[in-house]
Amino acid sequence: MSADGYLVFLPAHHIQELCMHPRTEVSFGHMVEQYFSTRYTGFGANNATFLKGTKLGIVSNGSAFIPAMFDEAESCISRIFGAPCPDDDGYVHVNVTYAAGQTTAQIMARSFVGKGLSRSGDWVDGQLAYLSFVWAAARGIQAWPMWLQPLVYRFVKGYRDLREEERRIADRLRPDFDAARLGLAGKGIEHTMIDDFLSVTPPANREDVMFHMTLQYQLIFTAIHPTSETRFTHIVKNF
Repeated sequence: MSADGYLVFLPAHHIQELCMHPRTEVSFGHMVEQYFSTRYTGFGANNATFLKGTKLGIVSNGSAFIPAMFDEAESCISRIFGAPCPDDDGYVHVNVTYAAGQTTAQIMARSFVGKGLSRSGDWVDGQLAYLSFVWAAARGIQAWPMWLQPLVYRFVKGYRDLREEERRIADRLRPDFDAARLGLAGKGIEHTMIDDFLSVTPPANREDVMFHMTLQYQLIFTAIHPTSETRFTHIVKNF
């Protein structure tokens, strides 16, 4: 994949631990509190329009967003790091350890999941319920002092159970992703998640939706993406 200029994600630690690190520009808990809670935006985990649009996108075309994710990744990394785009074949290694939250959010803005998920309605409903559970857990973690949050997430039983559930879901989704990746090789798409999402959003709310969805997708990525156990140590990209 790297030979074509695609992203290379190197597995290491859980992305939630990274997002809660004190040096992270926007911590996971802070992002949830500010941008995902309906208390602030009127548009969040318990918003019926959001859940309906999310489910529609996953069931109808959830495995078709990989090319869009690559495009958005190139654009967002250029914005974050000011990277030039020369016409050469060289590769730039960018350490994004402490920009992972922003990078993830911007990548997912154009492609909701980017990896194949089951199209079973019951499975999709379970995914959305799990998303709400992660949202509630993040709010609970935020009540602890910042320096204790990674320890709470790792050792307190409720959050430890959450980690185990995330691993189980990731393992279940990987075969779907592998099959989807092989099926999409060499194919391009124009349709993105925003099309499905806005189709069930009242016109008066669409500008608000487009503004907030970038940051909200970071939580979704953390909750249901097959690589939720990945830490973005480096991204290898041929700018």
